[in-house]
Amino acid sequence: MTEQIEYAVNLADLSRSEMQFIAGILLGPVIKGRNCVDAEPGRADGAAVVLECEQERAEAIIDTLRTGFKARAWPKPRAYKSKNGGKWRRVP
Repeated sequence: MTEQIEYAVNLADLSRSEMQFIAGILLGPVIKGRNCVDAEPGRADGAAVVLECEQERAEAIIDTLRTGFKARAWPKPRAYKSKNGGKWRRVP
């Protein structure tokens, strides 16, 4: 059986003003269904939007979203993955 991996990006982190422009460009084509998940149950800011694309593209999008934040004091956007429909776990 082939392992199925899904990725999601935290909605609260995407709503920060410094994220909105780049997130809109990168995510628009891969969130057409607007499928949201509770990636961090119990947290008010734990909702995430699922990326509807192949694994390599999702990983590249997450890496690109985080690149600009490495050199700044802003926290990097949280991302998650789920294997075979299981629990959502943070991507380090």
